[in-house]
Amino acid sequence: MSNDADILKGIIQELVVAALERMIVSGDALVYFAEWIYTVQTVHAGSPPTFDLASTDPRMPNLMGAQVWPGISGAWASPAVGSTCRVRFGNADRRKPMIVGLDPNSGQATSVSVAGGGAAVARVGDTVTITQAELTSAGAVAGSNPVTVTSPIQCKVTSGSSIAGCGG
Repeated sequence: MSNDADILKGIIQELVVAALERMIVSGDALVYFAEWIYTVQTVHAGSPPTFDLASTDPRMPNLMGAQVWPGISGAWASPAVGSTCRVRFGNADRRKPMIVGLDPNSGQATSVSVAGGGAAVARVGDTVTITQAELTSAGAVAGSNPVTVTSPIQCKVTSGSSIAGCGG
């Protein structure tokens, strides 16, 4: 009797495994619970920008109009064309794709936004323009004459904040 039970158990296991594989591989809703790798094909300007993505897996469709899902701090990066990204689907709904991560080895982001964006940011090594009507030194330079500089002035940032960091 034990041999018959083992045979029946094996048949049931095969049926369950086959049914699960069919549900996952055939494009049923379960595939949308997973995280997938896509390649950025097109970037559409806007606020926020959207992206057309090509699937790297034949089970998944190409996507149009996907958005980057911001990180916990509200920061997000815009991936470059040709870079790879990780995509999830909100509530396992194929109509709600969201880019949840970028591959750090497939190219730099084309833009980064923190806390909704806003004012421009300068990094160490960036050239900046300072615009002021007129700057006059507080004391004498090279003798007894004050120095007056008219704007704009081109400068290079040589140091930055220890609180915030940014890639090169």
